[in-house]
Amino acid sequence: AFILSGGLTLAAVIGVLLTSLDAGSLSSVLPGLFKRLLLITTPALAMRVTLGKYNLERNLRIVYDHRNTVLDQYRVFENAISDDDLDSKNRLRLEVVKFVFSDPATGYLEEPGGRDLSVSPVVNLIEQMGRSGS
Repeated sequence: AFILSGGLTLAAVIGVLLTSLDAGSLSSVLPGLFKRLLLITTPALAMRVTLGKYNLERNLRIVYDHRNTVLDQYRVFENAISDDDLDSKNRLRLEVVKFVFSDPATGYLEEPGGRDLSVSPVVNLIEQMGRSGS
């Protein structure tokens, strides 16, 4: 979907650059500019949404792989501890729980707990003002 929307965005930009704009009065130029802007922003917005969804899915895949690896290693370590040493087994279990429920920093998400879609800079400004005010 990202590649398709990227191709559509590229085609829209090339189409806008190759067509000429009537240099008449201001009332004839503004609708043409608005149509061109709409033609470019629609597939660009779709590209932004699909890239955000890809990053979210990639982040989840890495987190789940991380949890699976921790659980696999837990079994190996627990078998290595003797059955008589219950305190060590409990400490190991506590550490495993910490790792399983902590999310590694993958770099695919911009801010933890942030929205995966941000369309309007005005909305971002209002959200930032709301966070700093509370």
